[in-house]
Amino acid sequence: MKQIIIERWQEFSQKEQRFLGIFGAILLIFFLYAYLWIPIQQANDRFAKVIPTKEAQLNLMKLQAAEIESKRHQFHLSKASKDGLKASIDRSAIGYGIVLEKFSDHFDATDTSLHVKIASTSFDAWIKWTESLQANQGIRVTSCVISPSLKLGEVKVDAVFGTQN
Repeated sequence: MKQIIIERWQEFSQKEQRFLGIFGAILLIFFLYAYLWIPIQQANDRFAKVIPTKEAQLNLMKLQAAEIESKRHQFHLSKASKDGLKASIDRSAIGYGIVLEKFSDHFDATDTSLHVKIASTSFDAWIKWTESLQANQGIRVTSCVISPSLKLGEVKVDAVFGTQN
């Protein structure tokens, strides 16, 4: 097969060989352009559009990772001591607009509980706050007495909070 092609090539005149060589080179350049250069340029254009959004997502993920680490530290702090538990509960209550009337240690076998009294708060705020404490910080209500307040929709709360093991 190779021999046939060589013989056929030698049958062409010098002018025809030059023409076929130039035509083959142009054809090779066209195929390289069409099947290599254009797809690479299209991929570059796609990457140029995607990279800024991916960088923004990466920055957001870094921020979230820092926030998670901060919450993890707060969680471990609240589990580590009564003062940490008290600080976590107090900070969270302020965020929900709940005024804590009284803090006191609640002595039990695990020694990780805190007794809290609230003079008046809305029942909805109480539920949302305790749900947030449990979901975000691992602090749960171990016992609770809720009684109606003088204001409509308000309740008095006497609760004991503890950390989840």
